[in-house]
Amino acid sequence: MANVLERLVARGRRVQHIRDQREVAFGLADLSTHEEVHDRIVKKGGVETLIHLLINSRDVEAQRFAALALANTACAVMHRVEIAQQDNCLEELSNYIRNDEADLATRQYCTMALGNLAADLDNHAGIVTVGGIESIVTLLKLGAKEQDLESGRYAAFALSNLATNSLYRNRIVDEGAVESLILIACSDDVKSQQQSLAALRGLCISPEFRSHVIQSGILDPLVLMSRSENTEILQDVAATINCLSSVAASKKEISNRAMLTIISMLLNGDRIVERHACCALANLAEECEVHGQLLEEGGLPPLIAMFASHDLNCKGEAARATANLSVNTDMHSHLLDEEILQVIVEALSESNINCQRFAALCLANLATTVSSQTRIVQVGAIRPLVHLVRGNDVHLEARRYSASSLANLSATFANHEIMVREKALEALFALSNSEDVFSQYYVACTLANLSSNIEVHSYVVQEGGIQPLIYLAYSEDPDVHVNATAALRGLSATGKCKLKIVQEGGLEPLLRLLLSKDVFLLREVTACLCNLSLGDENKIELANSGVVTPMISLMQHEDMEISSCCCCCLANLAELAYNQEMLVSEGAIEVCVIVMRSRYLGVQREGGRLLANLCACDLKVASDTIVESGGHHLLISFLLSRDDLCQRVGAFGLGNLCTHDRHRVTLTESRVLEPLSALVRSDNGNLEIQKFSILAIVNLSHEVKNHSAFVEERILQVVISLSNSPVEEIRQYAALAVANIAKNMDLKKIVTDEGGLEPVLYLARNDCFKVRREVIGAIATLSFVDKNKRDICFRGGLNPILQELQLEEADPIVGGLACCALANLSECVGNMHEIVASGGIPLLTNFLCNSNVKEKSETLRALGNLATNTDYGIMIGKENNMLEKIASILKQGSTKCRRMAGMALSNLAVNSSLHSSIMATSVIDPLVKAFRNSVDPKCKSDHECTRFCLLLVANLCTNSENHEVFIEKTLGEYHTFVSFVANQRVSYMILMLLMIRSFRFSYPIRLVAHIHKAWRHQMSPICDHYPWKPLL
Repeated sequence: MANVLERLVARGRRVQHIRDQREVAFGLADLSTHEEVHDRIVKKGGVETLIHLLINSRDVEAQRFAALALANTACAVMHRVEIAQQDNCLEELSNYIRNDEADLATRQYCTMALGNLAADLDNHAGIVTVGGIESIVTLLKLGAKEQDLESGRYAAFALSNLATNSLYRNRIVDEGAVESLILIACSDDVKSQQQSLAALRGLCISPEFRSHVIQSGILDPLVLMSRSENTEILQDVAATINCLSSVAASKKEISNRAMLTIISMLLNGDRIVERHACCALANLAEECEVHGQLLEEGGLPPLIAMFASHDLNCKGEAARATANLSVNTDMHSHLLDEEILQVIVEALSESNINCQRFAALCLANLATTVSSQTRIVQVGAIRPLVHLVRGNDVHLEARRYSASSLANLSATFANHEIMVREKALEALFALSNSEDVFSQYYVACTLANLSSNIEVHSYVVQEGGIQPLIYLAYSEDPDVHVNATAALRGLSATGKCKLKIVQEGGLEPLLRLLLSKDVFLLREVTACLCNLSLGDENKIELANSGVVTPMISLMQHEDMEISSCCCCCLANLAELAYNQEMLVSEGAIEVCVIVMRSRYLGVQREGGRLLANLCACDLKVASDTIVESGGHHLLISFLLSRDDLCQRVGAFGLGNLCTHDRHRVTLTESRVLEPLSALVRSDNGNLEIQKFSILAIVNLSHEVKNHSAFVEERILQVVISLSNSPVEEIRQYAALAVANIAKNMDLKKIVTDEGGLEPVLYLARNDCFKVRREVIGAIATLSFVDKNKRDICFRGGLNPILQELQLEEADPIVGGLACCALANLSECVGNMHEIVASGGIPLLTNFLCNSNVKEKSETLRALGNLATNTDYGIMIGKENNMLEKIASILKQGSTKCRRMAGMALSNLAVNSSLHSSIMATSVIDPLVKAFRNSVDPKCKSDHECTRFCLLLVANLCTNSENHEVFIEKTLGEYHTFVSFVANQRVSYMILMLLMIRSFRFSYPIRLVAHIHKAWRHQMSPICDHYPWKPLL
């Protein structure tokens, strides 16, 4: 055979006779049918010989056999490129095909030769360069026009190979090959149909040509060919429809004209046909308008049956189709009725990527409705979904769609427990480290939903879920950090999580996100910070983190939620005195006053609460700024609001502001008392509001300048009536307000007339010593009113007075008030026994001896009043060194103390049994000094003290044993004193003293003369400013 080949090749180049040329061409064509000879034909120069015969021979048969031999030889895969590189091979073949006058069969063989050579991509450029596409399309059009199936088949074959190259498909389309291919596809010849479909399918690989192919009418032949029993044709039909179905603009048309064809191919039985049919349905199902037609044509059961296919690719396409159908919520019920869930869940466990990812996507879509979620959970879908999310070797999209399914399922509270039980949290935390933004998004969504369930919070903390959420909060993707922040917001509702978020560094990303302009993000961030600020352990950390400044600026945000959350957060921080100074320095007060005028009630409430907390700040600038900016007026307006929370804020804030002494008068002048009292006495008022209101009233009552307003605005009567409230706290606070007002000496009569004594005595009977001590001043003031004295003594007012004096280190001021009260009470004879029986005398004497007490006049007055009773005077006199102590005060004490010491001694001297003890003291010297100062115009003397000293002398002179002492030491002083103070209306007592002496003794004539002279002076009775009447 080799020798024959060589002879034929050599002979073919030289023969000129037509017969010889035919024999050589026939011989080479015959040899070319043997594949093993192809190599030798190429190497021995057979291709050149065949080209020579094709071009130069004038015999048609010789040309035909030469073209056939070239076509057969071009089947050699290893030599196609070499053949194409032969001189003028491609060009001569193309030219011959283009020649309309040439033999048709030869043109067909040349086309087949080019088609075989085009099977190698390396030859495509050469074929296109010599105009091969144009030549082939020319023959194709001829075959289509003349119904020459052979020409059409060979041309379609060549074009199918060239169409595999995307660079030249446009050349084929531009030459108008599509319409001719479609015409050939409509023929009855199977091979022609196959080749034309192969060419069309190749062209449709480029999306830009698919619409053109459809518009050219390819669907009709495809539908017709789908009835063929030839498997290869069905495969080509299914593949072509699959390719065309990806064109969005043509899906509806394909659905209308070929839906039943596609559905029928689902039941073909051939794996390739079913796979392409499933893929085509999946493509069409991307358009929701097609879904209804699929149902009408009964395509859902066959599609679901494809899940039973042993071909995983087919199963994956079926999963994709159902996933696309599940996008339409109207399809959910139909899918569930066909028991889709079970096969979808089984597909999750397949090793095929498409099965996993599209089954997960289908579940994600179905889980968007609550009714579907229940059934999804019931078929056990959560476990395989969690497995896919956790698997590091699972395809990223499968993990992503599984996370999406869990995100949708987590939207229902009932699913949270089983998700936690199936260890979904652990899987989600593992996926959060993925660089895929979509996966991070679905993880954040799921955790945001789960975090809304407080019962899940402990599991999140146990699994270390705070840190992944903080990591996601740093994400640059807005959707990711929004949902991560939402998850942190949900977790921040639990006390343990609050602290954990702050400890693990959650404040930094939240602070960065505060600078965002996204409203939804700011809502989540501010709400999260608001929740965190509820934890006392976080308040200082939050303030120091730098969150105060941006939160203050966001207080004026136009969004109600953002503004109210910022106000709420700062209000929580302001509950600590440590943070108040920072808030004030950052200008929170001025902004707060602005937002309190917001049109949103929620913003008003929280802004008012912030201001109310800042009212408690000890900084002078804080309270001054509040008042200067009109914040107190806004708080007062809150009292008049119909909203309970606003009323509460107003009362609370004013109560705090009233603790600052310098602003109490300003507040009262702003007419705050009336709305406060109205809230307290409201029948349907909130108890907490009533407490805050009465506290504010109590604070205002501490300022004496406000007392007149209490009386003028008739608030005193309201407070007194509230002292009978059934609510214990309100009753106590009201009574305390009454006690504060009762301390005002100018109002003691008004308080008494309005029934204010009972509230004061109610506090006096309180179990708390501090409360009892607080009312001593009020008791002392009210005790100046005569009608109160007995009630105070016998209805509980005496105990706090005596208990104050029992203290080892009694407060000098409070103790002095207690002594004043005792002094007033002892003016009533009926009270003396109760005071003495309660141990009043030892307490008074001990307090008198207290070295820390400087002003002792009231103590002496109390003892002096008690001394009007001779028995009690003896008890006083028997107290250790008491007479000496009083005498020393008479000598060295203040003016008021010396006056009361003189009064006490004069009353004690009524009892003659005490004369010797009194005379044993150093009482003579202060008496003489008092008399001398009285007659010395250069000395300021107290005439009341002098009067009591004279009375003391008079009482002591009732004892004859004392006469010699007084005549010897003081008589001269008396004479001088009588002459000087005759006009001072006190000589009546002196004259009585001297007259008594004259009756008892024989005095010199000069003393009688003094008496007569003074008696002749016009006298009037002495004005006694004290209620007691000493006994002479």
